[in-house]
Amino acid sequence: MTETPHDALFKAVFSEPARAAEAVAFTLGPEIARLIDFSTLRLVDGSFVDEDLRGHHTDLLFTAQLAGCPVFFHLLFEHQSSADWAMALRLLRYMVRIWVAHCVAHPHQRKLPLIIPVVLSHNEPGWRASTDFADLIDLPDAARELLHPFIPKFRFALDDLTAAGAEALYHRAVSVQVRLACLALLEGRRTRPLGDLLRGWFDLMAEAGANPPAVRALELVLRYLLDVRGADEYYPAIETTAREIRNHREGHLMETIAQMLRREGRTEGRTEGRTEGRRELVRRMLHRRFGDVPAAVLTRLEGADIAALDRWADLLMDDPHGSRGLAALLDV
Repeated sequence: MTETPHDALFKAVFSEPARAAEAVAFTLGPEIARLIDFSTLRLVDGSFVDEDLRGHHTDLLFTAQLAGCPVFFHLLFEHQSSADWAMALRLLRYMVRIWVAHCVAHPHQRKLPLIIPVVLSHNEPGWRASTDFADLIDLPDAARELLHPFIPKFRFALDDLTAAGAEALYHRAVSVQVRLACLALLEGRRTRPLGDLLRGWFDLMAEAGANPPAVRALELVLRYLLDVRGADEYYPAIETTAREIRNHREGHLMETIAQMLRREGRTEGRTEGRTEGRRELVRRMLHRRFGDVPAAVLTRLEGADIAALDRWADLLMDDPHGSRGLAALLDV
């Protein structure tokens, strides 16, 4: 099944053990995090989510050492429109699958590793369902106390991005990669104008653009915003942002955005898709700068290869008035 933009961003950022370690440590809290040897954190291949739910959930499984014992961390990203009341039941099913796979791989072991489920949610109303499996069992309180030995008991750790809010996510004590990804997942689909959103993230994006390990995350976030907002809103917003970046002389960030735009328009890696996407980008930039674009310019655009389109896009972005880009297109 094709990944949604949300799944793609989640997997691209949090499949890195260092980023997953930040998510786990923050969600579980410092007392438990101190027990975990995050240097041993390793990504495990495979997904344990039900096939029919992969449009709403995506997951990553990690293994590590906790207090000297093996432990699994099952990171599940939930992006339904409302909280899943049966999430604890679904997680129990996934946990059984993980344990069964572990037993097959280690047939002589007589103990099962602990599994800690961690759910990342960004549904708009915020999480309203219980995180405790026992709450799903229908019993009166008096009988529950007597029968508690027969009730499976576990809970999952929850990072509710909606409840946290954008301000707290912006200042969360994690890497800039994780902050950007969480903010994009929270706010990317909302109605706030994209230009205002990017303006509010300016310092964060500048921090990422100046930090080589974080550049890829910034590019992924920009790609995500294009996918969820659409080209009609994205291109004008990113052009305005680029202009403001030039005014602040944020060279690293400008270079990152330019690189991302140069890769725009890819269609499963096909050159013709990349070329058409770049042609559309230059056409939009010219139209926004000059209004009606001369026919001679449009003719040159249609016949240009990807290298020329890249050069013209860079000229248009680097020149506050766009005159050099237009002059290059007109050969003047």
